[in-house]
Amino acid sequence: MSDWCRCDVEPRGDRGLEGYQKDLSYRYQIIQPGFEKAYYRVWPNADDPDYYECCSPRAFHLYFTVIAVL
Repeated sequence: MSDWCRCDVEPRGDRGLEGYQKDLSYRYQIIQPGFEKAYYRVWPNADDPDYYECCSPRAFHLYFTVIAVL
C-alpha cells in the first residue's frame, strides 16, 4: 500500500482521529467490504504499520487531501 494524503486540518481527536499534523503526509487505504459502506484507514505513524485509525469517507475528506495514489 502506498497511497498518500496530506493533513489540511488537524482533527485533534474529532471523529476518532488524532496524532495528525497540518501539512504533513500520511499513508491511507480505502476499505470497501462486501455489503457495508466504505471507510478509510489512516496511519498516523509510518514507523508503526500495525496501528491505524479508521474514519468515514466524509471525515477523511474533511481533514485530508489525497496527494498520491499509486
